[in-house]
Amino acid sequence: MISFPGRRLTVSAKAAAAGEECTSVMGSHKGLWLKDQRLTAVEGDTQMFFAKRRWALRVIDGMGLPSSSPEATELVDMIIAGAKQFEEMVHSTGMRMNDAELVLMSVAAMSRNPTALNRLTQDAGLSVNEATQLLERARRAGRHLADENGYTEIVARHYDR
Repeated sequence: MISFPGRRLTVSAKAAAAGEECTSVMGSHKGLWLKDQRLTAVEGDTQMFFAKRRWALRVIDGMGLPSSSPEATELVDMIIAGAKQFEEMVHSTGMRMNDAELVLMSVAAMSRNPTALNRLTQDAGLSVNEATQLLERARRAGRHLADENGYTEIVARHYDR
């Protein structure tokens, strides 16, 4: 058994001891079952899962929005999609950035993105004014999270413009 905070994952002892990559993993987290996730077992430590989603949820928490609300669900999906677009752009230049940086860049860009506004009005059922305010709250929460975690370059490039 290999565990890390909030989640228990069962991996074969042989694979864990050998540091092999395991593809048949079952674990539970808040009643959800994860099947066929990739786990790299390295001497009792594990590779982290869903980093973009965790960072997106940290932004939602910073906004004071319930994470199960339709608005939060839509925002998390949009933040992750934006982070993946930034990741593709960054990788095409040969650079690498961590998931936190990608998520924070995505949040900063969303408040100026008309597609994000349209998606919140159509899919989450918000008025244009409510959607605009929600995107600004996300931007403020993202900036606070970036400041709090020492991402000064991201703040300077993406939030202070």
